[in-house]
Amino acid sequence: MLCFAAFLFSPPADARVRVSNRTEVRDYRVHGETAGELVSYMKRRPFRGDYGPAMANIRPRYTLRTATSKTARGCRISELSLDIRFIMTLPKAIDSHRHSSSTRQAWRGFRAFAKRHEEGHRKIYLSCARRYASKVLLLPPTLSCSSIERQARRMLREQEKACDIQHHAFDRREFRRVPSLSLFRQARQERGRLYQRASQRRLAERKQQGFGRKASWFPVRK
Repeated sequence: MLCFAAFLFSPPADARVRVSNRTEVRDYRVHGETAGELVSYMKRRPFRGDYGPAMANIRPRYTLRTATSKTARGCRISELSLDIRFIMTLPKAIDSHRHSSSTRQAWRGFRAFAKRHEEGHRKIYLSCARRYASKVLLLPPTLSCSSIERQARRMLREQEKACDIQHHAFDRREFRRVPSLSLFRQARQERGRLYQRASQRRLAERKQQGFGRKASWFPVRK
């Protein structure tokens, strides 16, 4: 299922600049009936993000259009339109109908966190895009219009790289919160209970084999 949202951001001081965006939401399908199974699935089969394994993701796709005008000093950018199509991928629990009430509530909290996180990235992308658009209009005239258009495209690629610093810093701050989310706390508790039961089972098996009886360690005297 795809959902669409559209926003328009235009600096009010300059009508020559138009920055618009729309967001397409996709699903990262996660299987599991318990918190432990859900977390385990995301670790074993994560979404392939731009910078490695991920539980959610957002990717921008840019469409840049510029209008140029020639003056006595050369060619310059007279208008700029930057459209950004965001593809936001959020986790979706496929087996939610089998979840207990506590697992369902924990999953909803996790998904809400993931959505806010990706919306935070979108906000950073848009902020960088608006700064970029304002700078392009300040470019000095060049001898040819094709030259200044190439310069505008190169600046777009450069601002993406510069913007990555903000994204990485944002991720570092946010990732500290993940272990404290209810879904991950429940998963750790489940893992602890499973480990305890497995230890008890191994101990019971050893006793059945005779390793737990003191007399079995010594020869029987007649």
